[in-house]
Amino acid sequence: MKQKTRLFIATAALSLATWATAAAAGAQSVVSSVNGGANPANEFWTAASIGWFYTPSTSFTLRGVNTQFFSTGGTDRNVTIELLTAPRFDGGMLLTSGTFHTSAARGGFGGATFGSTFDLIANTQYFLGFRNMAPQSAGDFNLVPESALLRANYTGDAGAMIFSSLRFDFEDDGEYALELTDGTSTQPMLQFVGLNAVTTVPEPGTVVLFGMGLVIVTFARRRRR
Repeated sequence: MKQKTRLFIATAALSLATWATAAAAGAQSVVSSVNGGANPANEFWTAASIGWFYTPSTSFTLRGVNTQFFSTGGTDRNVTIELLTAPRFDGGMLLTSGTFHTSAARGGFGGATFGSTFDLIANTQYFLGFRNMAPQSAGDFNLVPESALLRANYTGDAGAMIFSSLRFDFEDDGEYALELTDGTSTQPMLQFVGLNAVTTVPEPGTVVLFGMGLVIVTFARRRRR
């Protein structure tokens, strides 16, 4: 009986040790926000590709980006958000990207979780681009009706943060060749989602073993008494 009791206790100890060494998982949260408390402009932007330069003040692991559109009007679509070293027109390279449906970003922030995380370095300039914001030839109002245009993801509120010069294209080629230096289009609505914490998350099998271990220890103690 003593050998069985020792075996029970050893099993319980193993369960406890396995639980204690559970894998760590990164917690996601909004690390930085641009014009998060502003209101989206009830306007549309005819460019198919738009983007802004972004320089983080602190280093963090970027997991995704959120934005916000006006709650009504225009046609929703799948939009791709991409992080580049610079606009492609200037020789920039793609670092990571993700796609989301714009209906998730009306009346509140929503956006894309990137296919892979990227470690942003503080005080280093990057470029954040949005593609498929408008149909092809949207720059010609005679070809594309307003109803087919998505309301823009910037704000016209007074005092809103001016982020950087807007780079854009009327074609969805992601070159971002043209530049707009003023106006409400330079006041985007953005949230940067990062991995900024580590939490211990036991796997389901580990939780089961841990529970069995506690039961076994309790049973062994009762048998001794």
